[in-house]
Amino acid sequence: MNKLLKLWFALIRINFSNFVIYRENFWGTAVVSLGWAVFSVISILLLTSNVTSIFGWSRVELLLLTGVYSVVAGLFHIFFTANFGHMPRIIHLGQLDGLLLKPVDSQFMLSVRYINFPTFPRVIAAIVFIFYLLSSNNIEVTIYEWIYFIVLSLFGLLLFYSVWYVFMTILLWQSHLTNLTDLLFHVMDTAKYPKDMYENLSQYISIFLLPFVLTITLPTKVLLGRASFVDVSIIMVVSVCLFFFSKFFWRFALRYYTSASS
Repeated sequence: MNKLLKLWFALIRINFSNFVIYRENFWGTAVVSLGWAVFSVISILLLTSNVTSIFGWSRVELLLLTGVYSVVAGLFHIFFTANFGHMPRIIHLGQLDGLLLKPVDSQFMLSVRYINFPTFPRVIAAIVFIFYLLSSNNIEVTIYEWIYFIVLSLFGLLLFYSVWYVFMTILLWQSHLTNLTDLLFHVMDTAKYPKDMYENLSQYISIFLLPFVLTITLPTKVLLGRASFVDVSIIMVVSVCLFFFSKFFWRFALRYYTSASS
């Protein structure tokens, strides 16, 4: 574990050096990322312009949900999106061979090599937005609820990562499926809306989307004091199980990987 942490911090320093060199690219990407966050807020304002609530969620609660989504999804984009974006090329061009020969867990290296620093402003802005909503609407959150919120958000981040890695592992069989990331982005976007919104869908779709939706809905409910023990238990158990499954599935799929030298 210490070895992996040292390696991760070294990769952070390398990525930070690249960020310092290409600062103009940082600000351009940061503005685009902030723009998407602002667009999400505007869409909620438009949806609630003529109604007091949607599926039992008021405008303030939906805005809070949007803020939480921007934090969790933003952290995911910072640490994992770029890595998943490189996976199709790494596997298709046979560059995975070099990673498999290194004395480091291949899943770890594929997951943390790149860090997307331009998304940091979006996360910071979302955190400020959450505090603004809570203070302006007199919503009191205890220190225990904040700890609870952080823990659930981390479990949500783990769930997002695990699902993405399971799907990206399919590339070991079908390396030309470069549009997998686009599909996963759309699936991930379902988390920005409340769970109640999907209850009228077919049973299979609802079950598939449930973990994603709970990833953002539950931390938000913690801030509102409405989280249930059952839902919290589900997200924690599912996140941990999916993470270990992603590791098992990756090792299983590597048995069928054909290297570039074969």
